[in-house]
Amino acid sequence: MKLLKSLQNALGFISSQPDRVAVFPRRDAIVRTLTLPATDPREILDMVRLQAARQTPLGIDDLSVTHEVLEKSADGHSKVMMVIVHRQTLRRYLSGLEEAGLRPTRVVLDSVSCGPEFNLLPEEEQREKRREERRRELAGVLVFSLLLAVSFAGLLVQHVRAKKNELARLNQASLAIFPQVKDLRRMENRLESAQAQLNQRGSFLAVLDELSRLLPGRVSLKAVDFEKERSLVVQGTCLSLSDALRWVEILGKSPLFSAVELRSSDAQRVRDQDIVNFVLYAKI
Repeated sequence: MKLLKSLQNALGFISSQPDRVAVFPRRDAIVRTLTLPATDPREILDMVRLQAARQTPLGIDDLSVTHEVLEKSADGHSKVMMVIVHRQTLRRYLSGLEEAGLRPTRVVLDSVSCGPEFNLLPEEEQREKRREERRRELAGVLVFSLLLAVSFAGLLVQHVRAKKNELARLNQASLAIFPQVKDLRRMENRLESAQAQLNQRGSFLAVLDELSRLLPGRVSLKAVDFEKERSLVVQGTCLSLSDALRWVEILGKSPLFSAVELRSSDAQRVRDQDIVNFVLYAKI
C-alpha cells in the first residue's frame, strides 16, 4: 500500500502542477491598440518593440512588452493590442507575492479593463519557468520509473520467495513419504517377480494358478507337492468319488498337465457326512 501511495504521489507530481496566475493592476500598465503595416509575426514583434520605446522615456530593456494580434486585414495590415509594464514595478509586485509564498506562473492584466489576456512576465522569466516545468516533469518521470522498477522487483522477490517455500514444502512431503515409496517399490518388485513366474510355463506359481482356476466348487485342496522329473502330487477332499474323477478329467484337458490320474482315494464320515480323500498325480 505504501508503494501504491508513492506511485500516486509521483503521478500527481508529474501531471497536476497548478497553473498559478497573478492579476496585475491596469493602472500600472500602458495599453495601446496599434495598426501596423505587417502580418509577419517577426515584423510585428519588431514594430511593437519600437512603438513601446516611443511610449515612455525608459529604455526598452527596462520594459516588459507583450502584444496580441487582434485581426489581420487583406491589405497587409494588422490590428495589435500592446501592453507595456515597467520591469521594476512588475518586479516589486512579484516580490510581494513571493514573500507571501506565492510564485505565479503567469501574470495577466485585469481582464475587466483589458480584453485579451496577456502574460506580462518578461520573456526570459517565461523561458526559465518553462525550463523549470520541464525539469520538474522529468524528475517526476524518473521518480515514477524508479518506483515502478522497485515495485516490479518487489513482486519478483515475493514470487521467488513463494516458489522457494513451495519447493521446501514439497521436499518435506517427499521426505515424509520416502519410506512408503521404498515399501511400494519392494512390493512392486515382488509382484513383478510373481508375474514373471506366472508367465513362465511350469513354474510353481503357474501351476498353483492353473489348479485354482480349474478347481471345482465341491473339491478342496489339502497339499500340492512337486516331485522329481516335473511331476505333481495333489492331495484333496471332495464330497464324492465322482467329484474327484471329474476333476481328473478337467485337469487332463489343461495344456499345462499330462498323464493325470487318480492314485488313491478313501471315504470317511465326518459329522454325519461322507468325505472322500484323494491323491492325484500329474506330469507338468
